[in-house]
Amino acid sequence: MIMNTTTIKNVFLLFLSFTACSSEDPVDPVGDGVPLEVSASITEAVSTRAESVTYEKKSFEANDKISIWNKTSGSEAAASTYQLSAAGQWLPGSGVTSLTTSGSDEVFSASYMPDGYNGIQVDQATAAKYKSSIRLADESPVDGNKVTFAFVPEVTKITIRINYPDKTHTGESVQLVGSTALVDDKSATEEARRTVAFYAVSNTGDQHVYVGVVLPGTNISYTINVTSSVGGTSDKKQSDTFTKTLEAGYNYTYIFSSTDKLILEGVTVDSFGTDEVDNGTDGNWSAT
Repeated sequence: MIMNTTTIKNVFLLFLSFTACSSEDPVDPVGDGVPLEVSASITEAVSTRAESVTYEKKSFEANDKISIWNKTSGSEAAASTYQLSAAGQWLPGSGVTSLTTSGSDEVFSASYMPDGYNGIQVDQATAAKYKSSIRLADESPVDGNKVTFAFVPEVTKITIRINYPDKTHTGESVQLVGSTALVDDKSATEEARRTVAFYAVSNTGDQHVYVGVVLPGTNISYTINVTSSVGGTSDKKQSDTFTKTLEAGYNYTYIFSSTDKLILEGVTVDSFGTDEVDNGTDGNWSAT
């Protein structure tokens, strides 16, 4: 078979096209057209890593959704939904266009909200209600075209530990009562948002443990109300008033002994994702 000049030219161009598409050289992001690759995990609080905690979300599961937006050039209002596939990949949700990056000096933000999230609930007395109150967030600079999120709570976690002299007490409730709203429960009134019912991790034996989450903020004033029963008789106690700046992503643990009143033994403060721990018993923790 004899090929004319035009045929030879077409074959040569096809060869060039094939070699270009088959290149294994990495492609650096150019412009805004390179799809963003996403990795995401959840960071636990230092104090809960050694415990068998089932009442907090500790890892992402297939079909979980997160919202991602370019913090450098956009806002959360323009966030895109990414969903975790069964294969463990974060991919744009149905009908969502993949986010892109130029790969230079860009920062992306992300958030996770439980299904049916309606703000931080005033009633967190069950594991489900407590868990549904915790929104997670993080931000990450772009590395090439990749972002790696390590989510931490956007809320402040408060843990209450009460040591009793014996095992006759049964815990009934622990409430945090603020001078102003402590949560942003969209179904509650402003007045109701001042009182938060905590979840009982353990309410029998000689040590009771309760957990709850509230909004971070400066100069937050609150008391801790503890109700237990002994032989069917209700026993109510209230702490002194505390005023403290509460930071998001931190767990504040109050340790009380209970006799005829609540006695503060100490407060520990630990962050999510670091080994930074503070005994928290300096002047800032004095009751007012």
